[in-house]
Amino acid sequence: MINSILTDSGRGGTFLTWSLQYLSGTEKYYHVKSDSVKIISDNPLTDINAHGFHPNQPTDLDEFNQIFSNLLERDIQDEKLFLYMHTLCQNNQTLLFDHSKTQQAISILRDNGAQIIVLSSRPETRLYDCTLESRTSKKSFVDPLVNLDTGVEQLHDYINKFFNADFDAWKSMGMTEVYNLREFIALNFDHDVSTLIKDDVHKVPNLKYFYLDTQDFWTTFDSGIGHVLDYLGLPVIQKRLDKWINIYQNWKQFHFYRLQFIWYFDEIIHNIINNIDMDLHRFNLDIRQEAAIQRELLYKHNLALKTHGITKFVNTTQLHNLLEPNIYHKL
Repeated sequence: MINSILTDSGRGGTFLTWSLQYLSGTEKYYHVKSDSVKIISDNPLTDINAHGFHPNQPTDLDEFNQIFSNLLERDIQDEKLFLYMHTLCQNNQTLLFDHSKTQQAISILRDNGAQIIVLSSRPETRLYDCTLESRTSKKSFVDPLVNLDTGVEQLHDYINKFFNADFDAWKSMGMTEVYNLREFIALNFDHDVSTLIKDDVHKVPNLKYFYLDTQDFWTTFDSGIGHVLDYLGLPVIQKRLDKWINIYQNWKQFHFYRLQFIWYFDEIIHNIINNIDMDLHRFNLDIRQEAAIQRELLYKHNLALKTHGITKFVNTTQLHNLLEPNIYHKL
């Protein structure tokens, strides 16, 4: 039987897929794209994610059909077969999602009796992706053959791809300092937008699945993974469990600062508006997160920040003293 892991992008689906295979006793698995049998890693963690493990993961419908048909052919061999996917893209264009084809793929899983785990988020976790450093792909949007080493490179690559003319005009007015860049991000990057796999899942009728919330997954999954394996009818190999728990504790740290920003964001905004002092150093804010604060004040409260010369957000009192009614931007 094929087990399918459907997740929002960049939420830890690779780690989930590895965990289920590892804890259920998998020693080796067939990897369709490389047409090879791979040994399951004892520890898939890199410095930012679990991509030391390579799942069977399609990016568009053609790849889905190829991977799924190959796994179907192996289903008679009593292997633990896993397919992992996000919202599918249009012809492998990573930012052009195709919801119709995603729903078509989910329908194929349903019609072939696949067991499905859905890992997805609540709307308030939209801020999870609001960071300078990507947890997933570091490939350039301008040139996909190029890998980018730093969050700053990724940020400027994204701007060059999607806001190039506007940013050139911005710089032509002498807006070249870090506080100018932060304002440009605040005006142009909408942190309220997210793509959730459950939106496609909910549109496929008569679909049975196990739902796992991302915040539960990031914080308490050591208490809940047994329920997922039970749903799939897979055992927990006890001699691997202790090692997995230690790996999970390390993996959780990848998410801490992102989660902390989600948890405290509304309080930060409240304290800025109401002049309640709050030290911001503990959040280790990067320029994307500072820009999200600036954007929230502007678009939700019609308040601007006089941030000329301000290179770092230090505390909420500092920002309260920079507030003024928005008279510059038509919203």
